[in-house]
Amino acid sequence: MLFYDERGNVKLSEHKVIYTQRGERVEQYIGAEGKEWWIHFAEKWGHTEIVSFEPVIHEKDQIARLKEVNRFTNIDLKNAETYIFGKVEQLDDTRLNSLKMQKEILELQNYIVEQEFKSLIL
Repeated sequence: MLFYDERGNVKLSEHKVIYTQRGERVEQYIGAEGKEWWIHFAEKWGHTEIVSFEPVIHEKDQIARLKEVNRFTNIDLKNAETYIFGKVEQLDDTRLNSLKMQKEILELQNYIVEQEFKSLIL
C-alpha cells in the first residue's frame, strides 16, 4: 500500500495490522495513521481486537521505483502503485510515461551541467 507522508512524499507501508472484527479476521496495511491509531481504535470499539502488527517486506526494485516516483510532484497514488509494484511490463499510462520522460530529461540536464562544469575547469 502507498500513502502520502506529512511532506507529501509517497511512502510504502512498513507494517500491516491483523485484527478480528466481530469474529472476522482482517489484514490491513498501516498508512499515515500509524500503529497508535489502530491501538486506540481497538480500545474504543469492543468488537475489534488486534491480533498482531507485522512488518511488510518490499523488494529492492520496488524501493528503487519509489525513489524515482518521489523525485517528481503531483503523482497519483494509483499510477505510482502500478509503477512501483510492476503491475505492467511497459509504461502505457500517460502520467507514468511522463514520469519516465521527466527522469530522462533530468538525467540529461545533469549530464549537460556536468559537462559544462568540466569544460570550465579545463
